[in-house]
Amino acid sequence: MAVIHPALGVEVIQLSPSEWRVSDMRHADQQDGLSLLGFIEQRGQGFEITVIGAPGKRTRFRDFTEALEWLATRRDRSPQAVGPVLPPRLRPRRRAPR
Repeated sequence: MAVIHPALGVEVIQLSPSEWRVSDMRHADQQDGLSLLGFIEQRGQGFEITVIGAPGKRTRFRDFTEALEWLATRRDRSPQAVGPVLPPRLRPRRRAPR
């Protein structure tokens, strides 16, 4: 069951009793994963966030609401919002001034 949080601009889908998927409502009509912001998982007394676009980075919070609000603020910093991140070998080189 999906729960919409209009003030945060996110949709939350409970995957299990302790896991939630959080999506950006601006891209809700797209099914290609562009809307996916991350996952929230309850671990012990806290909540851990896995952010899409930041492999291996996890952030912990004491309550679900705080975790959800933090993840919602990350959407404008996601790779989808700023475009693809190119590896150094593919980035355009800057020319030295003449």
